[in-house]
Amino acid sequence: MGSLAATSWETQADKCRKILRDSFNPAWLLSPKDLPTANQLNVSTFIETCNLLTPRELEITAASATVLVQQMASGSLTAVETVTAFLKRAHVAHQLTNFATEFMVDEALAAAAELDCYYKETGKLKGPLHGLPISTKEHIGHKGRIAHSAYVAWVDNVAEDDALMVKLCKNAGAVFHVRTNEPQSVMHIDCSNPIYGTTVNPHNRALTCGGSSGGEGSSLGLRCAALGIGTDIGGSVRVPAAFCGSYSLRTTALRNPYKGVCLPGGGQESVRCVISPLANSVGDLNLFQSAVLDQEPWEIETPLVPLPWRRLAPLQPGQVTIGVIWDDGLVHPHPPVLRALTHAVAKLKAASVRVIDFEPYDHMEGFDIISALYFPDAARTQKDILEKSGEPIAALTEWAFGLARPEPLSIPENWELNMRRDAYREAYHRIMKERGVDFILCPAYVGAAATLGGGQYFLYTAIWNILDQPCTTFPTGLKVDPTIDVVDKDYEPRSEDDQREYKKSSIRHLCVTEAAMTKARLRAKTGCFTCERRKVKCGEERPSCRNCAVFGRECVWPTSLDMSDRRNRSPISPSLSADESSPFSSSSSTPSEDPQSLAPGATCNAMVSYRSTSPRPGRPLFQSDIEMDLIYHFCNYYYSNILLPTRTDAHFMESQSELIDMMLQCKSVKHAVLACCASNKHVLLNESRYQNIALQYYSKAVHELNQTLVKFQPGSDGPHHSLLTTVIFLYVHDLWGADSEADPRKHVAGAIKLLDLLCQNSSSSVSMTRGFDRVIAESVLYQAFLLSIRRPFAPDFHIEPQFVARAERLLAPGDITDPSYAASSPVLGVPTSLYRLILDMINFQNSPTLQNSEGLTELRSEMDHWEALVVPRDPPRLTPISVAYTFDLVILAASLLLDLITESSTYQLPIDLVSLSNSSQPTRWQVDLCLEILRQPQQVEKWTRCFLGAWPMLILGYAVRSDEDMKLIQQVLEQMRQRIGYGEVHRIQDELDKVWKARGRGIVLRVSDLDDK
Repeated sequence: MGSLAATSWETQADKCRKILRDSFNPAWLLSPKDLPTANQLNVSTFIETCNLLTPRELEITAASATVLVQQMASGSLTAVETVTAFLKRAHVAHQLTNFATEFMVDEALAAAAELDCYYKETGKLKGPLHGLPISTKEHIGHKGRIAHSAYVAWVDNVAEDDALMVKLCKNAGAVFHVRTNEPQSVMHIDCSNPIYGTTVNPHNRALTCGGSSGGEGSSLGLRCAALGIGTDIGGSVRVPAAFCGSYSLRTTALRNPYKGVCLPGGGQESVRCVISPLANSVGDLNLFQSAVLDQEPWEIETPLVPLPWRRLAPLQPGQVTIGVIWDDGLVHPHPPVLRALTHAVAKLKAASVRVIDFEPYDHMEGFDIISALYFPDAARTQKDILEKSGEPIAALTEWAFGLARPEPLSIPENWELNMRRDAYREAYHRIMKERGVDFILCPAYVGAAATLGGGQYFLYTAIWNILDQPCTTFPTGLKVDPTIDVVDKDYEPRSEDDQREYKKSSIRHLCVTEAAMTKARLRAKTGCFTCERRKVKCGEERPSCRNCAVFGRECVWPTSLDMSDRRNRSPISPSLSADESSPFSSSSSTPSEDPQSLAPGATCNAMVSYRSTSPRPGRPLFQSDIEMDLIYHFCNYYYSNILLPTRTDAHFMESQSELIDMMLQCKSVKHAVLACCASNKHVLLNESRYQNIALQYYSKAVHELNQTLVKFQPGSDGPHHSLLTTVIFLYVHDLWGADSEADPRKHVAGAIKLLDLLCQNSSSSVSMTRGFDRVIAESVLYQAFLLSIRRPFAPDFHIEPQFVARAERLLAPGDITDPSYAASSPVLGVPTSLYRLILDMINFQNSPTLQNSEGLTELRSEMDHWEALVVPRDPPRLTPISVAYTFDLVILAASLLLDLITESSTYQLPIDLVSLSNSSQPTRWQVDLCLEILRQPQQVEKWTRCFLGAWPMLILGYAVRSDEDMKLIQQVLEQMRQRIGYGEVHRIQDELDKVWKARGRGIVLRVSDLDDK
């Protein structure tokens, strides 16, 4: 049942993938052996050296749109030549970054040929965009082509006509040759969806290209189009341009024609989405806007402002004042951004432009308004579309929806927010006038570019959407340099958002690439290569030394390879073995790019050090395309699902970074994690190839673990954390995988022993101040509890009370017996005292010597305390719904289990699941409350993405009677399995199916019949 549903969305998505595959011209694709390896992050100049494009084609694609039009007007260049060159370049670029959703080769070449005929016959250009290849974001309509807006449920939506913007560009002579990727929900500053996967940054493929017009960012960043068209409601055009090093323009609302854009929520006008260009020069933005607005689109799309594009004389320095926002007052920009701002201010002042500091006016008010207005229906429209297909929902999608208010806005509430918006706009405009500021210069993002799946804070761009101010982004020409862009160690966070973004900055500046970690200093103080070749002394100013700056020369600096010298390498961390054959060896690898070689908006892919703060050689995290695929799945989806939504963003980032750093150090950890990711993709997608891949990595991890255990000495200072982490992911693989025969018990038992040893070894002791250490401790304790209670009437795993006590002491300082502990727990989610009560119930039932009225009375008394927490509350609990209701379900399931045990004990009969559920007594109150929770769609939408809900469904399934209730439970379990790929759910489904079928045939099914060992 599950695999059919999971396959349904995948089958739908594959329609679009097939369209993409069929749209390629095979002659323009490079063979895999000719492509850069997966660990080559910077591919921004690869196309120039791949030998697919001719020198003339490279010259064409390097020219601006304005220059190309001039050349076609002179007859020195044809439209077919131009379009062919950009198509070839785009094919290779797609192989490098996965930016395209469809190539329109035949249509583009036919249109170009018609333009050449027109020019030959008339000696004139068709229009100001004559022959220019333009790429468009996927949800901008093209007649006869699918426009799904990255929603699987919409893959059959075919545009009946071109979007008005497309029509106007064609009228002006443009040629559309490629459509580009966008993120799920079209509300991320990232670019990944279940249909096409992840689009990456060409300057560093470990970083995002931005979003939501992310494919356009990569397209323009690699010069795959002369111009690009995207949409922007919070930074969706500007962020990709900033991350990938191009120019962009966000017009005011109702300026450019928007008709024909496919996007949910049509009619939402409180924050309008705009359609705007990306380009590789300011002149090209001007060319595009004039070409479109000169056609007076307001005569067709009547809500547009009837205002022609104005041609203004260049402003003189004394005519304008520029205000600089160094910091929005909410989240600190990262060091590279502040350096870029400083650089820009210096350039402006050198040009005699008046520049003043501009203190931002109440950006928190702007954020409060825009976050409420983005989803006035609490994102119900978007959630319904996602639910219709059953596609997996990304963590960033959940995060974006979480910005909305929990319930839809009422009409008066929407009116009030609109009035606050207008008042805020007026106040901001008044303050700008009072301060005499004509333009504002500010960051486009807190950092240079976000890690994949890590882009969250977008107010540096979204503030101008709520203010509806026109704005542009432009590259500074600077690149991240960790030797200069030093993180402030005395930093004090203003808020959780600020702390989260600061940690990302810290992570990025501790690079794990070989180049970044091995250099200590230059071989000699020779400065840039340009000065060295000219045999002059270099002043070593970055990014351009004074000698090069004065004479206008290109200042070329040594890369990490040039600076790598054995005499200057940092020592290997003493905690790592030097044995190359060991999975813990610190073997070197091919050096990756130096951070200085990364293009504008890119940083090095960095992770924090886990065990030692001393520098050490790094190892590329992925060695192949499949490993890259699995690591993306781990970063963007899987790790979020195996932790609870209660964990803080800061803890999530910290623990994930520590784990990735451990993967870099230890092969067995890496292979165990990759096995889990492949297995999870198998469950979600039902693709057998992922199952085979998972088994291969699982076998590798087990082999490497066994090799290490042979040498392992419990009292030594060995790699205890790596051993334990490997074992943890081996049992996670067994519990989350599709194989119901997998037995995780031996791995959990081993993890318990290793955790005990780890706590006893002072040199390797765990610390709850480290993010992943808490995950380790809670995971082992949770899985031990789970195995002890997953077969409540025939337990096959026993957890020692002494271990539970030691683990509870380890997890202090927090009182994990207190219900409030669940509010920040990464794995447990439920106080250990409740788990211990459930264990006591199971021990009571399965130990005849314990069965007496006193023991039962004691259990009943403890259960009364927990039951009191789930009676109706006024005011309601403040804990987030996704956890509160899961917590309630666990309590109700425990109470229900105690009732079953009590009835068995009272009548001195063995537990009989079928006879109990068919008993003549009235409906159980616990069942009624559970079913009430299950029938609340918004709550189910959230907690079915949380693994804690699985066990309560098992107990509830034992007790329900009606076919309707059984169907509801099966639907909920299926939703959980599809959304997070939790294999344990499949075992529960099978067990309940066996119970329910036996009941239907009138068979008395006893516990022994449920033994699945």
